[in-house]
Amino acid sequence: MKRTRNERSGRRDERAVTELVSFVLVFGTIVLSVAVVSIVGFQAIQIEQEHEQFHLAERAVDDLSNDFNDILRIDGVSQRDNELAVSGQTIAPGEPGPRLEVAIDHAGGTDTESWRLGSFVYGDDSHAVAYEGGGVFRTSETGKRTSLVEPRIQCEDETAIVSVVKIKEDNRAVQSNGVVSVTATETESYRETFFNVNALEIDVETARSSDRGWERAFDGWTETGDSWTCTGSEGAVVDSLSVHVVTIDIDYATSV
Repeated sequence: MKRTRNERSGRRDERAVTELVSFVLVFGTIVLSVAVVSIVGFQAIQIEQEHEQFHLAERAVDDLSNDFNDILRIDGVSQRDNELAVSGQTIAPGEPGPRLEVAIDHAGGTDTESWRLGSFVYGDDSHAVAYEGGGVFRTSETGKRTSLVEPRIQCEDETAIVSVVKIKEDNRAVQSNGVVSVTATETESYRETFFNVNALEIDVETARSSDRGWERAFDGWTETGDSWTCTGSEGAVVDSLSVHVVTIDIDYATSV
């Protein structure tokens, strides 16, 4: 039986359509795969860049704390300078920060001292690094705070030490893509030593008491509710307590 010309032509048309559909499907799959890989890859790169930027911020604030704490550690040093590559982030050099309250029962009587420590914050709402009390604290996007460097608060060998930095409160904030020069200048200093301390209690009040991040600073202390207490060995009297609080004013200048 002979096939007509129209039948042969129809079969060729069917094969052509089938090949075209196959090509379109294959090409579409390739384009979709490339698009998915590009999007996922871009997001992965972006997340990695954000993580690296945040780690750089941590190291930068850690370095800044080392410089600024010289004012607290070294007599005669009243000013220190530092530089931060802000990279689009915000710095707020005078946040309210936590309140530190020290209650002392000693041979000379009873004293209660309180300071609003202030906070130097570098970052944004999702991640931030703060310099407060002489320590460095990291805040995650969930609001949880973790100490990277602890303020100097010690209770050991019948001796207690509270040595912290108080940042003068200031409502300024700056956002920059360049380098910010930061200067800390001492404006006030409180120094007192107490002997034969019968009871010593410290409270750190913050906006989020459960996430304050100060717990590691009180190694060797006893937590009692929202406070920490220091006693000598076997509950004995603490021989001496040294309290040193330095107030600094932080100023800055931006450059492109």
